[in-house]
Amino acid sequence: MKNKTSISDLINNNKAEAILIVLGSIFYIFMMCFRLTHSPLWFDEYIEHQISQMSIKSGEMYQNIIVTFQPPLYNFVMHFWLRIATNVLWFRLFNVLLGLVVGVCIYLTVKRLIGYKPAFFALVLLSCCYQYIYCVQECSEYQLMVMFISLTIYFYVRTIQDNSQICAFLFVLFAVCAMYSQYGAMFMVIPFLTLFYFQVLFGKNKKNILLLTILYGIAAFGAALPLYLLYASHQLIENAIAEHTTIHFGLSQFTSLFTEAGRILGYLFNIPVNTFTQIVLGALSVLYIISSIYIIRKYFKTDENVKASLLLVLLFGYVLHYFLVIFQVYAMVHPGQSGGFYARYSYFYIPLVIVSMCIITIEIKRTLIDNKRKNVRTANTVILAIFVVMAVLLFIPNITKNWHKAY
Repeated sequence: MKNKTSISDLINNNKAEAILIVLGSIFYIFMMCFRLTHSPLWFDEYIEHQISQMSIKSGEMYQNIIVTFQPPLYNFVMHFWLRIATNVLWFRLFNVLLGLVVGVCIYLTVKRLIGYKPAFFALVLLSCCYQYIYCVQECSEYQLMVMFISLTIYFYVRTIQDNSQICAFLFVLFAVCAMYSQYGAMFMVIPFLTLFYFQVLFGKNKKNILLLTILYGIAAFGAALPLYLLYASHQLIENAIAEHTTIHFGLSQFTSLFTEAGRILGYLFNIPVNTFTQIVLGALSVLYIISSIYIIRKYFKTDENVKASLLLVLLFGYVLHYFLVIFQVYAMVHPGQSGGFYARYSYFYIPLVIVSMCIITIEIKRTLIDNKRKNVRTANTVILAIFVVMAVLLFIPNITKNWHKAY
């Protein structure tokens, strides 16, 4: 009798998941494609369009990339993409295809960690993220970075859970590709690679330690060093940002470390800036940090330590990002002019923020509701429905207005 019940539940769950996947996918694709060509190319997009069509063999493309702030991968890939067609629709469709990969990675990651219902919510939340949809519909390297960070997260989870050497190789590979897409990826890549190495080191498996050390060495000397020597070093000199950095750190900068995370979240979801929202977002930031520390302590030495690891990576990346922006090392638009926290230089947060929001929400729900209710399944469905409706009503109207990018 128990076997029949479990098989019946499995069939019902598969049907429910299939329905949610179809609904979530339709909504996600619609949000990425809605009014995709509404705005003509703006200045930065036009520059990408031109550089990507320059000659690789003659070095023309290289000479133009090293006077920008970005690594070369996007322009190299777009060089071949634009050989098929050069119109605006085709140019923008590339990021939509990358978006499909991002959606699959986020869904599968959250499903592995928590379940298919939170995974559906993650997909809806991603669809409702204003800056993410803007990122998809803008022809730039940022969506390529977001895709590779999403793949890095997914294969990190697979590596930890399955103890797979192939997944470990793919994890490192996609982390390197993220760095070759946009330099902001370092705020996720450095914490991920550092944490993973220590996790393998503490595992005390000499074979795994040796293999990973060799893999890291190949990545460092075969990828990171050429990226620095051929591109980053020239770009730093060309743009002369390092000569104009300022160091100013006081009590206000220290206290804002605990509230800025919520305001970055407000930027990503395009929440209106006023006194009330800034207070709420600051409070959410403190709640997020406290909840993350609680979950890290709860799970770090258990079978679910991957949840703790992801939150630890995000906290580590946030602190690193915070201080480099405050000290005007990162997010510099021009010498002496900082883009700050609320700019596309913060897009690297998007994949892990979506995943972490799901983890924290579910853990808070478990603590406050699951231990006090008998019908947990009903509570899960009701809470999921409430969050989905809230996300759609709050964020979709702003996104569907679309935008005029062109000057």
